[in-house]
Amino acid sequence: MRHKICMVSDFFFPNMGGVEEHIFNLSQCLISRGHKVIVLTHSYGLRVGIRYMTNGLKIFYLPVKVFYNQCVLPTMICSLPLIRYIFIRERITIVHGHSAFSALAHEAMVIGRLLDLKTVFTDHSLFGFADTSAIITNNKENTVLRARMPHRQVSVIPNAVDTAVFTPDPTRRSTQRITVVIVSRLVYRKGVDLMAHIIADICPRYPELQFLVGGDGPKRWLLEEVRERKLLQDRVTLLGSLEHSEVHDVLTMGHIFLNTSLTEAYCMAIVEAASCGFLQFLVGGDGPKRWLLEEVRERKLLQDRVTLLGSLEHSEVHDVLTMGHIFLNTSLTEAYCMAIVEAASCGLLVVSTKVGGIPEVLPPELIYLTEPNVPCKS
Repeated sequence: MRHKICMVSDFFFPNMGGVEEHIFNLSQCLISRGHKVIVLTHSYGLRVGIRYMTNGLKIFYLPVKVFYNQCVLPTMICSLPLIRYIFIRERITIVHGHSAFSALAHEAMVIGRLLDLKTVFTDHSLFGFADTSAIITNNKENTVLRARMPHRQVSVIPNAVDTAVFTPDPTRRSTQRITVVIVSRLVYRKGVDLMAHIIADICPRYPELQFLVGGDGPKRWLLEEVRERKLLQDRVTLLGSLEHSEVHDVLTMGHIFLNTSLTEAYCMAIVEAASCGFLQFLVGGDGPKRWLLEEVRERKLLQDRVTLLGSLEHSEVHDVLTMGHIFLNTSLTEAYCMAIVEAASCGLLVVSTKVGGIPEVLPPELIYLTEPNVPCKS
């Protein structure tokens, strides 16, 4: 049976990112299977109205202004007539929303349900009105619990990388310097502040190190400022936005791939980097706030009672956990928190902040929960 499918998200080309790439590629695959696909998004600058992409993919750039972070203001009332008209005109049978952060996707799915259309939502997050929810990791049980959805309506769709495209090529690497490659959107969520801190701290210590940064975004100025202030023009190269076809050539120029994301659903970039033969560096038990713990330890003379281990290999976590009696988790935002499950599995009593999905992770007899109410220290 052939369907008429409407992909909806605030995030689509000419904006660059994983959601945008996913929507385009999924649409092309569905078109190749004989389905009709359109994409609904908001206007980007002068790009308003209908545009066409590869294989006749029809894009509706709605004349709706952006409110915050590439998202429209969620009103339901203002967008209802326009979205309803498009659904009826294009004879849509399935509405497919993308990303929990997209207000337009949520509005379109609600309007679709009002019109008795089938709805699908793709994200790590959840949406109670969807007929089906797709997620890309195995945290399916947590999604089902939090959304109060029937188990059969949630499917795990594994992400993948084309290893025929992302292949190692050691001949492209510099023999004179060690190259650290970063491929990421330069936004706060991707840890650009931490990235700038690492570059400023590491480069003076290791003169043979150079950074190659692919990607663009509103935080690019921070990397440019560090590069100018530390006189690193010959060691930090900002490549700007990359076509997906260019990513392989950039990755194969490096020795180390650095990912500094503060929140990440899956991170396709590290899978592609691993496929290209990279050593992976991810931020673990360390960060820019370490100074706060060090200051408290010094001020209270707790050097013999507070030990800062820094980043740990995953193979080392078990040995550290089995040395303790109580596991303390102070996260302010957390969807699942695998660490508390590992701690409980090692026999520790867990004390945690009551945030996100944490109250549903462990039974009450294994965890004490408390509200986070301590003011932030800058």
